[in-house]
Amino acid sequence: MKIGRNDSCPCGSGKKYKKCCIDKILNVKTSNQSKKCDCPNCGGKMNYVGSFPPTNNSHPFSAIGAIRPPRGKYFNKKINDLYLKGETLYYGRRETEALDYYLKVTNYLIDFAIKKNIKTFKKLDECGIIEELVGNIFQDFEIIILNSKERLKELLDYVDRLIVNFDMEDEDYLGTIRVKSDLLFKLKKHDDGEKIILDYLEDHPKATYAYIELIDNFRHAGNYKKAKYYYDKAMSIKDLEDKDVIEERMDDWYKEVWVW
Repeated sequence: MKIGRNDSCPCGSGKKYKKCCIDKILNVKTSNQSKKCDCPNCGGKMNYVGSFPPTNNSHPFSAIGAIRPPRGKYFNKKINDLYLKGETLYYGRRETEALDYYLKVTNYLIDFAIKKNIKTFKKLDECGIIEELVGNIFQDFEIIILNSKERLKELLDYVDRLIVNFDMEDEDYLGTIRVKSDLLFKLKKHDDGEKIILDYLEDHPKATYAYIELIDNFRHAGNYKKAKYYYDKAMSIKDLEDKDVIEERMDDWYKEVWVW
């Protein structure tokens, strides 16, 4: 199992993984033999792969692929195998080939959730369909979609199914609509792609990554005036978090294009 960017960091700091140890390299030897965990946090409900069992009150350093959820009542070997093949291609940087595997797996998960009237990733995890947290699967697939240049309408349909059928936490929802906005811009539907982010900003006016999505999408579309507008708007907001991430957008290439 991979730690999601928005999960609590396994080091125990209390921070989100993306703001803590995400860039740290963990030099821990691992093996392919799965063993049952006996830590007090999961009570033997999780498995781990590696040279040591998890300790403390969490599953530290599971980002190395040390822990996988156990098979449950609805474990599907065929779907699990498809996921593992796709995962191998994805981490081998063969995202174009991985796309079809992820699309089949994620659509199966959505269909299953609809059939069982499941509305959250957590409840879907409890079914034990795949030896991976479904949130991580959807998150990896988001990256594949963002790098895709083909099958855009098919991928947009998939994202719409995800939005309609799950009650997501704010950050998960923002990540999903960012993917939808990106796809709409690629399909030349700039107004629609802009609107879905602006609708989110009405309720979340300090959502840094919503502004980043608008800046990036308009830049890639060649509308530098609009990109500059959202950059200035974001930077003018008092106490906006992660402004340094927005400032990173102002590299030399931007300075050459924009008139200050």
